[in-house]
Amino acid sequence: MKKNAIQKKFISAISISILKFYYRLICWTVHYEFVGRDAVEAESRGARSLVLGIAHCSLLVVISSWDGWPATLLASRSKDGELAARLLECRGFRVVRGSSSRGGKEALDELVESVKDGDIVGITFDGPRGPALVPKAGVAICAAQATAGLFFGWIEPLPNRILKRPLIVRLGSWDRFILPLPFARIRVHHERLIPQNIDVKTQPREWIAKALEMLEARAREVY
Repeated sequence: MKKNAIQKKFISAISISILKFYYRLICWTVHYEFVGRDAVEAESRGARSLVLGIAHCSLLVVISSWDGWPATLLASRSKDGELAARLLECRGFRVVRGSSSRGGKEALDELVESVKDGDIVGITFDGPRGPALVPKAGVAICAAQATAGLFFGWIEPLPNRILKRPLIVRLGSWDRFILPLPFARIRVHHERLIPQNIDVKTQPREWIAKALEMLEARAREVY
């Protein structure tokens, strides 16, 4: 039993070391272009909280493009979530652990408090198990509490200038997870989603439902 525990710790240490190396390589070599990021930064400078909804498939790319930026992120309580949390914390992000299947209520309460404190909060809205691009209620519930509301963070792989094709790999997982290769070019979009003609203070349920509908529609359009 003790031997198995040691082996698991060793494998975990090796995995996080490889992940950290790959993450640093991506941060150093990938060329990011930004659309709408200035709006997010302006809200942050004004001490206004916002929620950035991210499709699970694009999580690595979006987060690496924000490396070093103070934000609160959600990670599941799975083994993969543990690796992700350790990586994100060492890069300066604050991490809340939980998902719709494990620790969801506690995580949602903590995220709502972060939003009320004026934080930028990033949520993979269709994680950790999908269905892909179908947002769960938590992302809109948090956004309803945010002073700047809901933003959708999505990515657009661009052709490498030499090879003339996008340098990304899509895995065969449920979400078709996107792994950028070194020297990839990626445009990262930050798009504000505002349900029209619905007052979030007097009609919170209607606002949340409409925000989820808009987020899913946009996610399906771009992915």
